[in-house]
Amino acid sequence: MLLLGYNVQIAVDEKHKLIVEQQVTNQVVDMGLLTQTAEPAREVLGVEKIAVAADRGYFKIEDIEACEKAGMEPYVPRPQ
Repeated sequence: MLLLGYNVQIAVDEKHKLIVEQQVTNQVVDMGLLTQTAEPAREVLGVEKIAVAADRGYFKIEDIEACEKAGMEPYVPRPQ
């Protein structure tokens, strides 16, 4: 039996509540996708710095470091 699934990532502008970036992948977990979604959103918004909030599924130290290097301030809870 073959099962297909997709993992959808979106970035939303806090002020206007509009989607500014989206990505669809067949990757099962969110790890590794934070910067890939947030960086294009930062560019679309035309800002140098951006705050990024994400759920526990994004917690990967490489994602956190990549965000900080790209001018993003990540807010991600640690896994339990």
